[in-house]
Amino acid sequence: MATIVPSEPTPTIANVATTTYPHCSSDRRGQYTIIEVPAIIATAHAPPAFFPLLREAIMEEGRRRDIYRVVPATSEQAEVVQLTMFVESWEPDAAPGSDSGILAMKLFLIDKTHQCQVGLTTGYGEIRHDPENGFNSEDVRTIAESAGWFVGMTLMHDP
Repeated sequence: MATIVPSEPTPTIANVATTTYPHCSSDRRGQYTIIEVPAIIATAHAPPAFFPLLREAIMEEGRRRDIYRVVPATSEQAEVVQLTMFVESWEPDAAPGSDSGILAMKLFLIDKTHQCQVGLTTGYGEIRHDPENGFNSEDVRTIAESAGWFVGMTLMHDP
């Protein structure tokens, strides 16, 4: 069963409570054929328009690697691992109204059948936003590639 763990607030960074999952008691990594990437809903004060772009980029990265079937949602259970993401903190730029800043996230790989943790990592990255052009595509791609690397290293290599 997942639990909520509160983060410690700091004056300049918005922190949110994140979910934790128990570690899986058995290794089912060889059985997963589907990676489910649900919507990122725990976004703290980070710009909400960024997360659909990130989710799509992560799914595209998974499809590009062509090892697992990558889907936004599935009713299947047994062969599914979920890539679940939470914002740990958001530190906006000093400019008023800016959607640029530093984003820290926690990424879990969750066995969908047993609701247990297959893998966990944290990471951070810069998000740059231009009001005329939107979010910087390189920033989105860099974070998506890092998420893809985490999935691959966790599922395809011995611990």
